Amino acid sequence: VNYDNLLHHELGHEWFGNKVSVGDWADFWIHEGITAFGDWMFYWEHGGPEAYFKNASNTLRQIPHAKPIVSPINSTEEEAYHSEIYTKGAYVMHSLRWILGDDVFFPMLKAFAADERFTYENQVATRDFIDFVNSYSGRDLEGFFQLYLYATDLPEVKISKKRKNGFEVSLEGIDFQLPVEIESEKGIKTVMLGPNPILINSMTAPIVDPKGWLMLKK
Repeated sequence: VNYDNLLHHELGHEWFGNKVSVGDWADFWIHEGITAFGDWMFYWEHGGPEAYFKNASNTLRQIPHAKPIVSPINSTEEEAYHSEIYTKGAYVMHSLRWILGDDVFFPMLKAFAADERFTYENQVATRDFIDFVNSYSGRDLEGFFQLYLYATDLPEVKISKKRKNGFEVSLEGIDFQLPVEIESEKGIKTVMLGPNPILINSMTAPIVDPKGWLMLKK
């Protein structure tokens, strides 16, 4: 997919850039991460899912996970402005799309940008976005947001052989569950995966998150 990335990105800001604005540099990922995710949707629209997931994979390789994408309150521009507010910020939106599903995610995003509590003179913070997503979706995604917005360590995929045709799979480093696709010779199924191992009946080692919806250490 060939397009003018800079032009597309800057036009993307005009979708909400002067309508939804943050009041602190600490939350600047809201501007850049959401807009960068809009760039990803160009791939989906013009190259299809294959191009979209290829772009996600390429982006993930560029993320060093060196700094949280939400900086401390009252951060300076130099402290808060770094590449991960673009790349990891977009990936957070990509993962959120997976967790909520398109039927909730896209209306939620439009509703956030249309809510008068968060527009024009009412500047927003990351807490506003988290609370809005939780309220709109009816889900408690606090663990997800704390993990990917405020921390740098990633959950680690653990796979252990059990019996002749079984494998135990878990995610270490978190105390909650995430919906994760697992691929085996029987196909792909979605499970809720966390620190407690689950048994996958398979003759061969299962592949965890084959499409790359989540940032995981494999």
